[in-house]
Amino acid sequence: MHQLHAIRLSLVLNQTLRLVVGVHTKHTGVRIHALYTELGKPSVESLKAGRQARLWAKGSSMRTWISFLCRWIPALRKGT
Repeated sequence: MHQLHAIRLSLVLNQTLRLVVGVHTKHTGVRIHALYTELGKPSVESLKAGRQARLWAKGSSMRTWISFLCRWIPALRKGT
């Protein structure tokens, strides 16, 4: 997931969760992590991290061009 899309999605989701609970969308007295835990929903960041971990674990055995990216190890070029 693109980082800009994830930030926008989490912002809208956080505001929606605050409205569901019954507080103002800009109210910071309620912790977002507590709302996610109370409602039993995973955060956007945890979904993104899970998908990245699954890609790195499964990506090298896929039969698509993604497998080449997952097997490629970047070389550090400090001296050039």
